[in-house]
Amino acid sequence: KKRGGRGKAGEGGNKRKAANDAPSGSASGAKHYKAKHLLTSKFRGVSQHRLTGRWEASIWVDKKQVYLGGYDKEEKAARAYDIAAIRCKGKQARLNLGQANYAPKEVEDLQQMTFHDLVAKLRRESSAFSRGKSKYRGVSGHELRWEARIGQYEGKKNVSFGIYENEVEAARQYDRALVIARGRSAKTNFALSFYCKEIKTYETFIASLPPAEQQKARQSTTLPLSPEQGGADAGGASAAGAASPSKQPSSPPPQPSSPANASNSSTGEEGGEGKSKQPLPTQPTQAKKKKAAAHKNAGGSGPALIYAEQLKRALGM
Repeated sequence: KKRGGRGKAGEGGNKRKAANDAPSGSASGAKHYKAKHLLTSKFRGVSQHRLTGRWEASIWVDKKQVYLGGYDKEEKAARAYDIAAIRCKGKQARLNLGQANYAPKEVEDLQQMTFHDLVAKLRRESSAFSRGKSKYRGVSGHELRWEARIGQYEGKKNVSFGIYENEVEAARQYDRALVIARGRSAKTNFALSFYCKEIKTYETFIASLPPAEQQKARQSTTLPLSPEQGGADAGGASAAGAASPSKQPSSPPPQPSSPANASNSSTGEEGGEGKSKQPLPTQPTQAKKKKAAAHKNAGGSGPALIYAEQLKRALGM
């Protein structure tokens, strides 16, 4: 009986193995083949995500797999792999689309980029990078009103860095905060070289000040730099960036006096029944107080500021 039991168990194991190795004609074999087929690609360094269906590119560098982004087309993912391979291995790289698809000038430009900046560029161009209504990470909103916000910053959650008329400037402010929070390994919207150049502009501004004012300026200078500090104006494109966060609207101008007030003022009288009465301010409800407290704890007491010295230290400059 024991021998027979072993025989049945072995027979069952063979049946399971046969089901896994079954050709596509059988039900279980077809299911296995279909799942395997959907996750593979004819291109090197490309695979299809099982849930999203996007084509993801990656490359192995120094025994580590580096993610290059997710793309809506298989050929785009293949090109992303090729670009990274050219940067890492030069002419010896085995490419998906062939050397003829990459001009010598393009190859030369790739060799001059750092691998970190190249990976960040490829990820920005991928389909998986976009967030919300903005094509930039950390940015949300609509035309002429773009907000930069980060999930966690200096011990606070969901911190806002202001509202901008320019979507690009909102993305840059998010990048600055992310670099301060995570260092040079942060996955920024733009290359770190942009912010390194901005810090150099900041140092030039500090050097132009009298020695007695330099220390105070280092403690108070925020980013982006103003035109007076070497930055760009609202429409410029210098290293310092463009517009600063949009300001809150100023208090409304005084309303014209009513006819009754006009008559009182002409006769020199003050007060009177014709004088317009201002409504008494209402007391905030308990719910509004709780909402305001939560907003403040989340960093909503006002846009958080990015100090130039913070970014300088984070970049190691």
